[in-house]
Amino acid sequence: ARAAAALTGCSYQIENLGEFLPVICNELLVKQFENICSAIGVRFVTAETKLVGEDFGFFSASWPSLLFWLGTRREDEPTRGLHTPLFYPPDEAIAVGLNLFKALAGVTE
Repeated sequence: ARAAAALTGCSYQIENLGEFLPVICNELLVKQFENICSAIGVRFVTAETKLVGEDFGFFSASWPSLLFWLGTRREDEPTRGLHTPLFYPPDEAIAVGLNLFKALAGVTE
Protein backbone atom coordinates (compact mmCIF):
# COMPACT_ATOMS: atom_id res chain seq x y z
CA ALA A 1 0.00 0.00 0.00
CA ARG A 2 2.85 2.36 0.86
CA ALA A 3 4.55 1.79 -2.50
CA ALA A 4 1.30 2.17 -4.45
CA ALA A 5 0.51 5.41 -2.61
CA ALA A 6 3.98 6.77 -3.34
CA LEU A 7 3.64 5.96 -7.05
CA THR A 8 0.18 7.42 -7.42
CA GLY A 9 0.17 10.28 -4.93
CA CYS A 10 -2.71 8.67 -3.08
CA SER A 11 -3.05 7.90 0.57
CA TYR A 12 -3.95 4.65 2.25
CA GLN A 13 -5.28 3.33 5.51
CA ILE A 14 -5.07 -0.26 6.70
CA GLU A 15 -7.64 -1.59 9.12
CA ASN A 16 -7.43 -5.01 10.69
CA LEU A 17 -11.02 -6.22 10.67
CA GLY A 18 -10.34 -9.55 12.31
CA GLU A 19 -8.10 -12.52 12.29
CA PHE A 20 -8.17 -16.19 11.49
CA LEU A 21 -6.44 -18.53 13.87
CA PRO A 22 -4.12 -21.15 12.39
CA VAL A 23 -5.49 -24.65 12.00
CA ILE A 24 -3.49 -26.90 14.30
CA CYS A 25 -3.84 -30.58 13.47
CA ASN A 26 -3.54 -32.84 16.47
CA GLU A 27 -0.60 -35.22 15.95
CA LEU A 28 -2.45 -38.24 17.33
CA LEU A 29 -5.42 -37.61 15.04
CA VAL A 30 -3.10 -37.22 12.06
CA LYS A 31 -1.44 -40.56 12.84
CA GLN A 32 -4.85 -42.20 13.34
CA PHE A 33 -6.01 -40.75 10.02
CA GLU A 34 -2.87 -41.97 8.26
CA ASN A 35 -3.51 -45.49 9.63
CA ILE A 36 -7.16 -45.35 8.54
CA CYS A 37 -6.15 -44.30 5.03
CA SER A 38 -3.75 -47.22 4.85
CA ALA A 39 -6.35 -49.67 6.16
CA ILE A 40 -8.98 -48.72 3.59
CA GLY A 41 -6.60 -48.27 0.66
CA VAL A 42 -6.57 -44.48 0.41
CA ARG A 43 -3.26 -42.82 -0.40
CA PHE A 44 -2.20 -40.45 2.41
CA VAL A 45 -0.13 -37.46 1.31
CA THR A 46 1.25 -34.97 3.81
CA ALA A 47 0.38 -31.48 2.60
CA GLU A 48 2.77 -28.62 2.92
CA THR A 49 1.79 -25.73 5.15
CA LYS A 50 -0.60 -23.43 3.33
CA LEU A 51 -1.79 -19.92 4.04
CA VAL A 52 -5.54 -20.12 3.60
CA GLY A 53 -8.43 -18.36 5.31
CA GLU A 54 -10.02 -21.16 7.26
CA ASP A 55 -12.40 -20.59 10.16
CA PHE A 56 -11.72 -24.15 11.30
CA GLY A 57 -8.76 -22.69 13.21
CA PHE A 58 -11.19 -21.46 15.86
CA PHE A 59 -12.27 -25.07 16.50
CA SER A 60 -8.72 -26.40 16.55
CA ALA A 61 -7.82 -23.83 19.20
CA SER A 62 -10.36 -25.44 21.54
CA TRP A 63 -10.51 -29.13 20.62
CA PRO A 64 -8.13 -31.72 19.18
CA SER A 65 -8.71 -31.37 15.45
CA LEU A 66 -7.80 -32.70 12.05
CA LEU A 67 -8.20 -30.94 8.74
CA PHE A 68 -7.62 -32.82 5.51
CA TRP A 69 -8.19 -32.27 1.85
CA LEU A 70 -9.80 -35.07 -0.05
CA GLY A 71 -7.96 -35.38 -3.34
CA THR A 72 -10.51 -35.12 -6.11
CA ARG A 73 -8.50 -34.46 -9.27
CA ARG A 74 -9.46 -36.63 -12.19
CA GLU A 75 -6.36 -38.42 -13.46
CA ASP A 76 -6.94 -37.34 -17.06
CA GLU A 77 -7.52 -33.66 -16.29
CA PRO A 78 -5.41 -30.77 -14.98
CA THR A 79 -5.67 -29.61 -11.39
CA ARG A 80 -8.50 -27.13 -10.91
CA GLY A 81 -9.15 -24.81 -7.99
CA LEU A 82 -11.89 -25.63 -5.51
CA HIS A 83 -13.79 -22.37 -5.88
CA THR A 84 -14.01 -22.18 -9.65
CA PRO A 85 -16.75 -23.16 -12.09
CA LEU A 86 -14.31 -25.73 -13.53
CA PHE A 87 -14.14 -27.77 -10.32
CA TYR A 88 -15.78 -31.10 -11.09
CA PRO A 89 -14.74 -33.92 -8.75
CA PRO A 90 -15.46 -37.53 -9.67
CA ASP A 91 -18.54 -39.04 -8.02
CA GLU A 92 -16.34 -41.75 -6.47
CA ALA A 93 -14.76 -39.12 -4.20
CA ILE A 94 -18.01 -38.92 -2.22
CA ALA A 95 -17.80 -42.58 -1.18
CA VAL A 96 -14.11 -42.24 -0.31
CA GLY A 97 -14.78 -39.21 1.87
CA LEU A 98 -17.75 -40.87 3.53
CA ASN A 99 -15.70 -43.99 4.31
CA LEU A 100 -12.92 -41.88 5.80
CA PHE A 101 -15.33 -39.99 8.05
CA LYS A 102 -17.06 -43.18 9.13
CA ALA A 103 -13.72 -44.77 10.02
CA LEU A 104 -12.67 -41.66 11.95
CA ALA A 105 -15.94 -41.77 13.88
CA GLY A 106 -15.50 -45.47 14.62
CA VAL A 107 -18.57 -46.49 12.64
CA THR A 108 -18.47 -50.10 11.53
CA GLU A 109 -20.92 -51.88 9.30
